[in-house]
Amino acid sequence: MFAVEGVNYSIVAPFFPLEAAQKETGKTTVGIVISAYDVATTLCSLALSNIIDHDNKLFIFLAGNLIGAVSVGVFGILTYSPPGAQFYLSALALRFVSGMGSGMVWSAGYPFLVSINYAWNSIVVTAMEIALSLGIAFGPSIGSILYSIGKFQLPFYVIGSVEFLAMVLFTFLMSSRAPHQNDTKEKPNIKLFLKFLLHPAIFAISLLLMCNSAMFAVMDTILSPYLLKKFRINQNSNGFLFSVLAVGYLSAAVFGPFVSKGFGTYIFVLGAIFSMTGTLIFVLQEWIDFLVNIPVVIIALFLIGIGVCTSCIPSYVLVENISMNYKVMSLKNTKLVTSIWTACIFSLGRVYGAAVIGGLIYGNFGMATTFRSSLIVQFCIFIINILLLSIGGYFKKIYYSVPDDVKIAFHRSIVISKSTKEERVHLIKD
Repeated sequence: MFAVEGVNYSIVAPFFPLEAAQKETGKTTVGIVISAYDVATTLCSLALSNIIDHDNKLFIFLAGNLIGAVSVGVFGILTYSPPGAQFYLSALALRFVSGMGSGMVWSAGYPFLVSINYAWNSIVVTAMEIALSLGIAFGPSIGSILYSIGKFQLPFYVIGSVEFLAMVLFTFLMSSRAPHQNDTKEKPNIKLFLKFLLHPAIFAISLLLMCNSAMFAVMDTILSPYLLKKFRINQNSNGFLFSVLAVGYLSAAVFGPFVSKGFGTYIFVLGAIFSMTGTLIFVLQEWIDFLVNIPVVIIALFLIGIGVCTSCIPSYVLVENISMNYKVMSLKNTKLVTSIWTACIFSLGRVYGAAVIGGLIYGNFGMATTFRSSLIVQFCIFIINILLLSIGGYFKKIYYSVPDDVKIAFHRSIVISKSTKEERVHLIKD
């Protein structure tokens, strides 16, 4: 289901701009339509911080998938829309609704899956990131293949149907699970979320994650003209290079286990270094000619992809430890709010990358200034993070926390399993 969300995000890249041009929609308008997805995800995540709780997270997760499936499927009908404003407004509305569904899936998915078994914290985060990267990586290819078979509408019909069937299957599988009994009196709300977000260390981590995720949107904006200008590679043959970013994201499978073993802070720092190194390569190409070649570009894109992934996965355990150490909120609510925070920050980063870096800076100052300014901002925020993490004493092994009631239940199950048959009966009755 998370992989399908990744496909939903990236599937429009290969052919929507061409279809939109035939419907008398300009390039700027196309960019607004595509970025509406991230704007909606950001706004939806913020809204959910005042709505979601331990009792409704499964409903929100399933509702998000349903909204995403329907809106993506309906998007295919736009091929029959008249050109001009009607096509543009319809596409904008559907893309916005699809982003809302994504915000609901990401905000509710992590806390729900983790609540099934809190020992799965690291596994859930790693699996989510791998699924997302697979969806983003193969979304353009899937879209291109389906488009070649059935033109504009087929990719959206197929992906919408797959997401709907996945939701139905998931609902069936979870129907046998006992309903969750909420034993937490404190409810998340917008005030608690802002208190969580504005803690200095969490805020600094948020800024660094936002800068890293922004590079995906930046590349969506400027990579095509960069490849055309430097290497005469046009849109018919640049798809592989776009996929390199998402393939780098698959490094979650490598770095996830290290986070579960307590090395989250070091992986987080390493991710920022990877991302800055990739950006630095693009900066140095302005002065060093032998760096201007396709293999070097592939390395730079791969490093940026790894950087985004390896800064995201440990951020969960970092902000959880910071929140608990400073008593920002209860552990269960921290796990709930963390997923909302991640969805909000990542989508906000993509909006920032597309609108500010790829739009404002690139549009007015050119490609070289775009890469230089991105690197400077990343480096400054990186230094702030190093200082705050050092002052807070987080350069040590840190682990995901388990709620006390879960620890008691786990200890009880161990005691029961080691007891005799007669003792086990009395323990279970008690």
